[in-house]
Amino acid sequence: MRESRISVVVPVYNVENYLNECLESILQQTYHELEVILVDDGSTDRSGELCEEWKKKDKRIHVIHQSNQGLSEARNRGLEHITGKYVAFVDSDDILHPQMYEHLADALQAEQADVAICKETLFWGDKPQFKCGDRCEIRAVEDKIRLLTHMTDDWITTIDVVWNKLYKKELLEGICFPKGKLSEDVYFQIDVLLRASKAVWLDEKLYGYRQRTGSIMHQDGKIYTACAEALIYQRNRIYEQNIVQLMPIFDSYLLRKIAHMRLEASHQKMRESAKELKGIYQNLYHGVDKKRFSVKDRINTYLARYMWWIYCIIHIMQ
Repeated sequence: MRESRISVVVPVYNVENYLNECLESILQQTYHELEVILVDDGSTDRSGELCEEWKKKDKRIHVIHQSNQGLSEARNRGLEHITGKYVAFVDSDDILHPQMYEHLADALQAEQADVAICKETLFWGDKPQFKCGDRCEIRAVEDKIRLLTHMTDDWITTIDVVWNKLYKKELLEGICFPKGKLSEDVYFQIDVLLRASKAVWLDEKLYGYRQRTGSIMHQDGKIYTACAEALIYQRNRIYEQNIVQLMPIFDSYLLRKIAHMRLEASHQKMRESAKELKGIYQNLYHGVDKKRFSVKDRINTYLARYMWWIYCIIHIMQ
């Protein structure tokens, strides 16, 4: 059976030391029917030149150059040019397992799902150590409600990013990444996954996520307030869609997460961020129906609002 095309959107900005490894890992996929859209977002190093060199080597590569507008706008520009049945995103300093798209596409088609999701492995410096074999086990097949619940549980890191997934193209139509915001994946994911009827999870780590101090995620305390804003957007979308069974889950998680971020910001001496998070928490606390929370969550959220020092002692000891 002929492979359906996967459009891979890769935003590129000042990654000349990592881009070759990234593109090699994409182009050496065992799934060959790829369209790789490189969006050079005004790089000031040799990244733009490298994109053009790779374009000459492989006809599956398309290159777009634009002035620097940020990650969201680079991805949005790439989405304007996709032609594949499926869509994937890759950060230009990361590395893929050679069978990542084969496994994701097989699972997506086998389960007739809207999105396929794999795990990620973090690495510094050298290439990631993948342990997946030729076969990849399906961990779970889930409906919309169960899928969205993961935005509040231990799977949140895996669910809230875009680069470890394979989407049906129609799932993304009309949806853009928010311009000028950190935690842009969080906004995008809730809008996209609200459209999904079924998701399939793979049990293997197929995406290598590079850790480096110059990356977007390693910034100052602004990331805390940006994260809070993104989580509030997620929660509000649940209310807009009137998904009643998820409302208390998202309310409780939102308060717990913001209190935890305030604690972290305080510990790191980020006083301005901690102050902003305190104000955000207090505003949210009085607008949430806490009767639907578990007893533990009611106590924790009360302490974070009215007895902050006791909350701090309890959670520092934990």
